[in-house]
Amino acid sequence: MNEQMKGSIDTSGDISKKGSELLKPIISIRTKISLSLVAVMLVTLIVSVFYVAYLHLQIQIVENIIRNLMIGNIVAVNSDQDELTHIYEEGQRIYDSIPEDIKEKENSPEYLVYFDELETDPVYIRIKDKLRESALGSGVNWVDMYIFDDTRDRVIYLIKTDVNENVDYDAGYCDPGDVLVNNYSDSSYVENRLPETGEAVSGEDESEEKLYSPIWDQFYQTLLNLSQIDVFGINEFTTSRYFYHPETGQMIGVIGTGDDISDKMGEVQAFRFLYLLIMIVYIIIILLLYRFVINRWLVGPIRKLSKSARDYVDNRGDIQPGHYFEQVEIKTRDEVRVLRDSMSDMEVSLAEYMDNLTSMTAERERVEAELNLGASIQLSMLPKKLENYNGEPVFDISSFIEPAKEVGGDFYDYYVIDDDHIGITIADVSGKGVPAALFMVVVKTLLKTIGQDSLSPADIVSRVNARLCENNEELMFVTLLHGIYCISDRSFVFVNGGHDDPALYRAADGRFGFVSTEHDIALGIDDTATFNEHRITLEPGDRLFMYTDGLPEANNEEGEMFDFERMMKALTMNLPHTGRGFLDGMIRNLKGFTKAADQFDDITMVLLEIK
Repeated sequence: MNEQMKGSIDTSGDISKKGSELLKPIISIRTKISLSLVAVMLVTLIVSVFYVAYLHLQIQIVENIIRNLMIGNIVAVNSDQDELTHIYEEGQRIYDSIPEDIKEKENSPEYLVYFDELETDPVYIRIKDKLRESALGSGVNWVDMYIFDDTRDRVIYLIKTDVNENVDYDAGYCDPGDVLVNNYSDSSYVENRLPETGEAVSGEDESEEKLYSPIWDQFYQTLLNLSQIDVFGINEFTTSRYFYHPETGQMIGVIGTGDDISDKMGEVQAFRFLYLLIMIVYIIIILLLYRFVINRWLVGPIRKLSKSARDYVDNRGDIQPGHYFEQVEIKTRDEVRVLRDSMSDMEVSLAEYMDNLTSMTAERERVEAELNLGASIQLSMLPKKLENYNGEPVFDISSFIEPAKEVGGDFYDYYVIDDDHIGITIADVSGKGVPAALFMVVVKTLLKTIGQDSLSPADIVSRVNARLCENNEELMFVTLLHGIYCISDRSFVFVNGGHDDPALYRAADGRFGFVSTEHDIALGIDDTATFNEHRITLEPGDRLFMYTDGLPEANNEEGEMFDFERMMKALTMNLPHTGRGFLDGMIRNLKGFTKAADQFDDITMVLLEIK
């Protein structure tokens, strides 16, 4: 429906607004509290399920950490200390002997070849087998031996086992240092180096000394890292038992034990499911009780009012306004009673509104019919082709116009002055709608009438401007491009009164360009204004494209303008077409850009082609 009918629909929003304001009182404090309790229960269910599952997984991880730390200590204590020391020292020696440029190529064949001598060492083979047996016997996924390169933040595995995957890693295999951090090791703990075993560490009180215990300190550091656990993103965890030289007491390597956390997730998922089931049953019981209370307390009277409202709609024509909702019996004296009284008042207002809407709609339909008739008359005044021309068809003129409203202010005109001259005009009147359409008729009539008496565009436009300035109390004005095409010499002499520059296609150059000239003032503003003439000569195959600003200034749904650059690209794209087909192609390009966006300005185009 057009803008007039939209106005009537928008007016009905007053009733909707009244209805929403009348419904507000029924949301009492008691109702808000009840709804809040239900929301709190639902949030509590969701949070508790995830948090309890999180805590359960934490407990599982802590249990495994304690076990793995104990396993690491058992392996370190029960293994031959000299053999372990030998492997760590040999691994460190080999790694230190590798050139720096080769170290940068971690895990490459030319890097790993340096550790071949360690892999053939009988002690290395014996310890590697023992570590694998320890992993299998204790139920962990791996027991590893590794050293650190602090300068490269790198872990260098001397022996790396993986019981589940059964992967045989080469000695010297490297991982980034943050791998252990992500898997519950403490890199700062390693970088700062642990005190020697049995060394006394002073607390805040210098007189009080505590005996240092490596395993429990490692366990404490691991628990600190648990605060950063992402329960649903963890794949594995590692605990580290730092190995010290049996003579010097300095840390020379690490024995790491680890597990795949996915092995524990099945039990966590089962626990989560059971807990979720219990909570759902609890929520269902609460909701059933809540529904029973609300039905007795609030919903029952509301349903009675709802049924009355439907009956009112079905039988409104047979009911005297203002008496229907008064008959609905509401025993309570709370907000529902207030709502019943408000609906009775709304009933009276709605009846009055519908009477006004009926008369207003009839009036707007009459105005719409008159505007549609005006639009038809306006378009019938514009030429669809050049009339009364009997000369050779050495040129062609095509046109297109699409008003933004029923009637608009854009117009074009072309007509025969004599056997050798054709008058051509394209113009844009300020404003929209009926005032612009009436002013357009005046301008078009003056241009054509005065144009029959003169072959000077400047003289014609000057005389029309003087007439428009007379009694122009509404201060309306018009921009235009008015010119005379001479058939014999193919010249086009024109005046630009504040209008956009036309685009000219030169067949010799094979491209479009703007005909940039000095613009004169728009018509209807200054009756003393003077106007200048400009001349261009057209050659066979040339095209002169004239338009109003509704074309380059059309907006899409994002607020972007079609602009002059896109317009020039569209002109070039449509060169294979001629005449009205060329203009139709321009409109297709424009609609493809604007899509569903509303048209805010009239769009007019005129094309002069030299055959």
